[in-house]
Amino acid sequence: GIVARHYGFVVGWKTVIKSLATAVIIAASGYLIVFIVDALFQTDFRFWLFAVRAFNWHHLVTALGYMPFFFLYFFVNGIALQINTNSSYLKGVKGCLVAFLMNIGGLLVWQIVQYGKLFTTGVAAWPSVNLNSITLYATLAILFVSTLISKKFLQKTNNVYTGAFLNTIVVTLIAISTSTMYIHLQ
Repeated sequence: GIVARHYGFVVGWKTVIKSLATAVIIAASGYLIVFIVDALFQTDFRFWLFAVRAFNWHHLVTALGYMPFFFLYFFVNGIALQINTNSSYLKGVKGCLVAFLMNIGGLLVWQIVQYGKLFTTGVAAWPSVNLNSITLYATLAILFVSTLISKKFLQKTNNVYTGAFLNTIVVTLIAISTSTMYIHLQ
């Protein structure tokens, strides 16, 4: 008796457009705060390697090129979260914990092995890729927050689009605005 519509990805075009508009409004509102703080205090929202920064026109144009790929990831991820954590047994905290483990469980195991060996022997499990384990903290934070966003919007809207669009916009802009860009000036 299960129909594709129950998984939240078969909806009408109006729902998709409304979801996109909602995501754009939420992301723009959040980034408005980022730009105001940047203008007033010349600072950003940063925690170690995770930073939400103001961006320029070149960043936005570059981000638009990456957004279809991020959207594909977050769309499929939203469907997987809906399929695997939307049951009467996995309501509430249980469902969120399973969703978090689905999205960051493998990366957490990698970090535990890498740092576990480092703390017990003085040498990391994979010493040639130490920078990866350091930069992985930002990825873990992004995936944790994006999982929460996906789950909450799935519960509120019963479709995967709003969370997928919002995560696409925010994660792409975070990734692009914290990266060095080499723009050829003519």
